Amino acid sequence: MRRAVRALLDEAVDPPPARVVLSDPEARDAVLAHDRSVVRFADDPPAGTDAETVDRRGEEALARLRTAVRRAASDSTAAAADASRAASSPSGGTRVVATGAERTQPPDRRPFDGRPPPGWYERGGRVVRVTGRDEYYNRAKQEGYRSRSAYKLRQIDETADVLPRGGVAVDVGAAPGGWLQVAAERVGPRGRVVGVDRQRIEDVEKTDDRAHVETVRGDVTDETTRDRLLDAVGDGADAVVSDVAPNMTGEYTVDHARSVHLAGVALDVAVACLRPGGDFVAKVFDGPDLDRLRDDVDAEFEYVRDVRPDASRDSSSELYLVGKGRMAAPVAEDEVRTFDVVDTGTEGDGIARVDGYAVFVDAAAGETVRARVTDVKPNYAFTERVDEGEE
Repeated sequence: MRRAVRALLDEAVDPPPARVVLSDPEARDAVLAHDRSVVRFADDPPAGTDAETVDRRGEEALARLRTAVRRAASDSTAAAADASRAASSPSGGTRVVATGAERTQPPDRRPFDGRPPPGWYERGGRVVRVTGRDEYYNRAKQEGYRSRSAYKLRQIDETADVLPRGGVAVDVGAAPGGWLQVAAERVGPRGRVVGVDRQRIEDVEKTDDRAHVETVRGDVTDETTRDRLLDAVGDGADAVVSDVAPNMTGEYTVDHARSVHLAGVALDVAVACLRPGGDFVAKVFDGPDLDRLRDDVDAEFEYVRDVRPDASRDSSSELYLVGKGRMAAPVAEDEVRTFDVVDTGTEGDGIARVDGYAVFVDAAAGETVRARVTDVKPNYAFTERVDEGEE
């Protein structure tokens, strides 16, 4: 995307004085800032997006940018000279030409001592104001996260409590590793984190307060990769999370459908490796197929909810489906069957066991009764007795 924007800027350079304006880095930044949707995507493209890709709003954004560039191309020779010099004003402010207008940024607090004032950050030896579009990007750089999306998982966990301390977490589509870092922090040193992706993932350092992270390289839809992942997980996971996104085409319906498909792949992984009661998180773009995917998640978990973390961009259609409480029960709602009551619960209900799974039945220990399953939870189910002829 950045390459596409720069090619556009270099294309609209007639008359010649505008070439000076547009070739100056600060002037380029100013023109890009004319359209926030372009510069945000250029600075931090979604995972799996190549440099030439434009998101679904990209074509409109580039059209607006063309207008801004052509306006910049009509600047006077004097304005072009000001931009090329990028000279500091006597007050210590830096002058930047942006689409024919001139503005003065506040002084850089010379000399820069490595501690920017509130609301500013250091870039290239200069102090730059933190804007809404780059707040999480800059925080990620300063705090050592590999991607700004790390804050999305932090906020999701704070909202929905999906990463238990001491648990096992799986990250599907884990490159470049930002979510692996957060998961390792959240489950702690007694937990484990396993990531899978077709791309190579640099090792995540083990620390005293962070879990060990293991990665599996391969396509998770491939049976061999899936088997390797399940072997790495071992006895089961407590959480499966996925921030994977499709390679963007710019066509909304296509991108939405692909995101739903990828979330479905992550759901398949969750069903295969989650322990009863485990949680699931997957990113998806909002759209007409979302309800079907939500129903698929709801069928496997106690309940499902939507989470839109603050770290998601305002212009983004992404949301995260969170499935809470994996239900791996050997019984299903409305199922009628015979139960052998083997124990008595604290409330006086009889307890039957189906493959070790507890089913509460209105009967005394030692009785055998027919009952209909009325409510299924991750670790137990409730029933009501069925009389002969009611089935």
